[in-house]
Amino acid sequence: MFIGLCICINFYVHLYSNKLDRYYVGSTGNPEDRLKRHNSGRSTYTKPGIPWNLVYLKEYQTRSQAYSAEQYIKSRKSRIFITAEFILRGESSAETCLKGSTFIRHEGAKTRSRQIIGIHQ
Repeated sequence: MFIGLCICINFYVHLYSNKLDRYYVGSTGNPEDRLKRHNSGRSTYTKPGIPWNLVYLKEYQTRSQAYSAEQYIKSRKSRIFITAEFILRGESSAETCLKGSTFIRHEGAKTRSRQIIGIHQ
């Protein structure tokens, strides 16, 4: 549970677009604000995919680690890899940072929520 100001500077983010059925991978210090910016249409690259939904988020100790993880996933360039390794395994998600107690696992049209018992590293 977050108390006071949440300064999230160590996160690695997946964004999923229902409209285009594709993933956007990036890292940010403020996942909630970043999602709002993507959905506002201010980015030329992400504008066609609006609305974006945050489906995976993992915390790292440093910005450098988060960026390295982002680059690793981008180097795979595979929807199957992203889905199998991150989304379906449900290691963590946007809800972990923003709500503090549950995570979302996206399965096609279904979304399941459950209590976090631990995060696999």
